[in-house]
Amino acid sequence: MLTNSAAIESAFDATVGCLNAVVPRVATIGGGRGQAVILRALRQLRCSITAVVATADDGGCSGELRREHGMPAPGDLRRCLSALALDDELATLLEERIPGIRGVPRCRGNLVIGERYLKRRSLQQAADWVAAGLGCVGRVMAASEEPGTFVVCDRKHGLVEGELNVERTVESPLVAAVRGAYRPNAGAIQAIDEADVVIMGPGSFYTSTLSALVTGEVGAAVCRSSGRRLFVLNLVNEEPLCTGYRECDYTLVLASHLTICSRGDVPDFALLRHASLDYEELLENGTVVHCANVAANDGIHHSVPRLALALGRILGFSKRLAPEVPTMRFEGTHRADLKHALTTVHELRVEALGPSGHLDTH
Repeated sequence: MLTNSAAIESAFDATVGCLNAVVPRVATIGGGRGQAVILRALRQLRCSITAVVATADDGGCSGELRREHGMPAPGDLRRCLSALALDDELATLLEERIPGIRGVPRCRGNLVIGERYLKRRSLQQAADWVAAGLGCVGRVMAASEEPGTFVVCDRKHGLVEGELNVERTVESPLVAAVRGAYRPNAGAIQAIDEADVVIMGPGSFYTSTLSALVTGEVGAAVCRSSGRRLFVLNLVNEEPLCTGYRECDYTLVLASHLTICSRGDVPDFALLRHASLDYEELLENGTVVHCANVAANDGIHHSVPRLALALGRILGFSKRLAPEVPTMRFEGTHRADLKHALTTVHELRVEALGPSGHLDTH
């Protein structure tokens, strides 16, 4: 008889295998907020979706859980799970915040993922358990099962460690890396290897997109993938590390990091940027830039319908006409179990851990 986690994994494999046989496979690479908008857009198109998510965040609720329990950051996974959820009620609960004992608001979804991680010692199993309860229409996969540290070599300050320190200190970044997260998530690597399309960005270029790419073998897998590679630019540059960056600068930095990850190969990729009209242009280095109206009316955020329209045109994907169905079908009381976990969750405490380091459930 299969265990609960084994049953979830088996159900994912069976259903994803069936879906992948008839629709294009897309792997998205990045962090939470930017990647979530891509996932919502892809849901409008006929394709199967796997999100490979950075886990080196050390700020906010995720950072507290990292420091307290030595776990990889769950926050960006949670955002992607919400973006792929069919169950709006539970997705809302997943994002709800409750007061923390140290004054840092805690997110219900992060705490539930943390509880499952402490029981199973696997962030992927925790994410899959939550995904099954939400009825997610794609798979969300951690870039690594280890809590890596984001590191940037800065022209002025030298090596700067930790995502928060990088955001506050770095002025002229040269090279980014993730230290410590060397054990690859085999499922994430396989999803990238088998993808027909790999989409990187949008979101914070260094702390989301590059952070995911330089974790473990993610960047190497992106480089050797036979699928198309597309980098989605942000609408506005709000990241201090990218002050003054032009399209060619993003292209150069991304290509350089991918080349390092692949140990010498120079991968090709296209860009997608906002413009009032649809057209294509070439950068001086030959990189194709797809231009399309993908902005919401505020001009700051991406419009999900417009982004879906642009991606469908660029990638040749048709509009999804059939109703969405969960990527994994799980029988029993799984939704009820997740709802109970979300509504009764409390702040995880170090003293709640048993001698082995696992959550004491007695």
